[in-house]
Amino acid sequence: LLGWTAAAAHHGLHAFLYRGDPDRNRLLFKAVCDEWKKVFEKTANNSSDTGVSEELRKFAIYMCESFNLLLKQAKKEYGEYAKYTFNFIKKPRLQKGPSVAVAKSTLLTAAASASTNEGGSIRQTVTVVVVKPSKDVKLGLGIAQEKGATTIKITSIPLGSLFTGTDLKIGMTLNTINGLKYVSFAEGFAMLKAAEGRVTIVASAPATAAPAAASSTATANGGSSQKENSVPDKNAGSESD
Repeated sequence: LLGWTAAAAHHGLHAFLYRGDPDRNRLLFKAVCDEWKKVFEKTANNSSDTGVSEELRKFAIYMCESFNLLLKQAKKEYGEYAKYTFNFIKKPRLQKGPSVAVAKSTLLTAAASASTNEGGSIRQTVTVVVVKPSKDVKLGLGIAQEKGATTIKITSIPLGSLFTGTDLKIGMTLNTINGLKYVSFAEGFAMLKAAEGRVTIVASAPATAAPAAASSTATANGGSSQKENSVPDKNAGSESD
């Protein structure tokens, strides 16, 4: 089961997805998923009792995620008929309650965002996680060095990118790559290219002016009028490819 999944994830299923019958394909993928669910359910608490090491279990999950990603990209490459799912593991049900904070995530991608107030301007920061099956697979990001800085700015997210549909947007600046800061554009570029497996990107959007506070000013007739305090836009310029 692991050998089939790993081979399919690494070598692809071009002929199978291009010429195969979609309904039969779905039956096959569902059968594989059902078997994986049994495996992961048995090894969920103590994999050593089943003769499966934790390292092997993690590797199996990684290969299933890689194959899931391949199937998700099939729709873009082969058309609407090649729309497949690969739900290979049961997700634990999230507890509901006012005191429980739940992060939105999936097995393939996870996203989180936060906003900070910096001297009258607001900057949004997002964390996005994707799976890059191998070093040879492209992340699908157009990047450029910000003018007068060493930081990396996102200039494009083409169709088919691993980041398509995530919170990562054009114009954002990369802060860290897999939890590490880069000291130059070249180093950051090399880190992105060499990344493999789970890739975690933390990026920030350009700072925007915070909502202006209204102030009351006395008028000659004893009434009052309101005016807004504005903060000039301080977005940094960028360098094109």
